[in-house]
Amino acid sequence: YHRIRTPKFAVFSKNKKRKVPKNLTYPLIVKCLDEDASLALSKASVVHSEEKLKERVKYIHEKIGVDAIVEEFIPGREFYVGILGNARLELLPVWEVFYKKAENPEKEFYSRSAKWNEKYRSRKGIDSGKAKISQELEDKIQNIAKKTYKALDLNGYARIDVRMDKDENVYVIEANPNPNIAMDDEFAESSYFQDKWDYHQLLNKIL
Repeated sequence: YHRIRTPKFAVFSKNKKRKVPKNLTYPLIVKCLDEDASLALSKASVVHSEEKLKERVKYIHEKIGVDAIVEEFIPGREFYVGILGNARLELLPVWEVFYKKAENPEKEFYSRSAKWNEKYRSRKGIDSGKAKISQELEDKIQNIAKKTYKALDLNGYARIDVRMDKDENVYVIEANPNPNIAMDDEFAESSYFQDKWDYHQLLNKIL
C-alpha cells in the first residue's frame, strides 16, 4: 500500500493451525512475532522444507510461548538506518554489518550469536561500520527508511533495518521504534560518523 518492499510473510498463531501459504518461497526464516533482541534467532531459524518450518514454528510456540512469523529469507547485505525527529527528520549514515570471514556472507544474518557471542563473532569476522555503497544507493536506502518511519507514524528516534538482494532490491525487515542506543551500538556509532556528534550530544538531542 505504501510502496515499501517487505519479504512475503505469514503469521502462525500458537492457538490456531494453518497451512503454509503456497506463495512463500524457500528458504524461509522463522522468528518470534513480538519479541526483540533476536530472541530465538539462530542458524536453525532458516528453513528449506515444510518439515523444518513446522519444527521451528513449534519451537517458537512451545519454548518461547509466542506466535511465530515466517518470512522469505532475503540473501544479501544487511543495513541499518538511524532516524531522529518528529515533523523534520534527520537521517544517520547507512550502517552495515560485515561478515569478513564468512564463506557465504550473503546468507548470514544478525542472530543472537552474531550479536553477543564473542567466539562466534571472531570466527565469522563480524563487524559493523559505514556501508560501502554509492551515494545513489545510500540515498535510496535512506529514502525507504524515511518512508517507513512516516508510514508507521514513528517519532523521537528509531532504527529501520533492511536487507538488499543481489539486484539491489531493498526490503524492510524491521522498524524498531525503541532501538538500543548504547554507546557502542549501531545507532549511536552511526551518529559519530564524520564527528557529527559525540555520545552526550546524541542523548541530549534525543531528550
